[in-house]
Amino acid sequence: MSRSITHLITPIRPEDEKLYTKVLRREYANETYANNWAYITQACRGSGGLGQKYFDGTTLVSIGMHEGHYVLVRPLGANTVAAAQVFCREFYQISGKPVYVKHVLPEQADNLKCIGFSDIREYPWSESFPRDDDTFPQPVIELDSIIGTKIDEPQHADIRLRLNRFLNNMTERNFFYFHFQDYEPSENEHQKAQARGVISEWANGDREKAAAYENMVEHPPSEGFSYLARFGNLAAGFMVFGRTGNESAGCHANVCNYRNMPGVSEACMITAFSKLAANGIKRVNLGGSETRQLHDFKMKFKPHELRESIHMVYLP
Repeated sequence: MSRSITHLITPIRPEDEKLYTKVLRREYANETYANNWAYITQACRGSGGLGQKYFDGTTLVSIGMHEGHYVLVRPLGANTVAAAQVFCREFYQISGKPVYVKHVLPEQADNLKCIGFSDIREYPWSESFPRDDDTFPQPVIELDSIIGTKIDEPQHADIRLRLNRFLNNMTERNFFYFHFQDYEPSENEHQKAQARGVISEWANGDREKAAAYENMVEHPPSEGFSYLARFGNLAAGFMVFGRTGNESAGCHANVCNYRNMPGVSEACMITAFSKLAANGIKRVNLGGSETRQLHDFKMKFKPHELRESIHMVYLP
């Protein structure tokens, strides 16, 4: 591999989803949360558009930026360790800052440690979120434990309470129809406008927070399941689940107007779980969390497993 390969970096474009899908399918046995176009393009924001990439026919490296730091996201292929070493050296020389490598597999982590990489705890992502969106672990839900009649079991009493509150609010506000439809922005500009409206209200004026979902509004994963929840013409929720394995998916967006409609987040999640199960999905990874509040919300669904992703940093 060339000692200088940064000139081979190209922008990630919408048509590259086919490439990512082909490469990521080889990783489906791992059921890694980052095994999806939605996550890649979200995590690579900060470097322009959908992010940047390097692909030499066997190795695929996705590149983003975070507060002046270069970030390699879910490196894939035969020569990921060698590619990470070359890129990180050059990016450090360019930026003068440590370089992050997110969502590496255990064997990749072992090899990276041998050539001087460190766990992200040695140089945290930020003071508030030391492991970024994996500051708290990823809850994994077995869908057959919560959908259908399973929701009536005692361990889901807190979810049922929220669902009942949601139904009561619907009645009080004369919302008689809760629509949960497939999100297909390429065929419906109105849907995109509604999704942006949901995100804007959820972000409560925080543009950076809203920007994290812009790529999913424009380019949701083709190998995935995206939904828009509405009360009549009023949009109330935007959800994106990307396939991460043959029978698994990751929840990459669950954005709901919970301030205006208490319980809508739980109602959207349970509805989505049923739809996913009907499409052959058995497990859903809800993703890691930056905050305790968000983690506690995800834990309401009584996960069967908590997973940790490995993030590393190049510290010369």
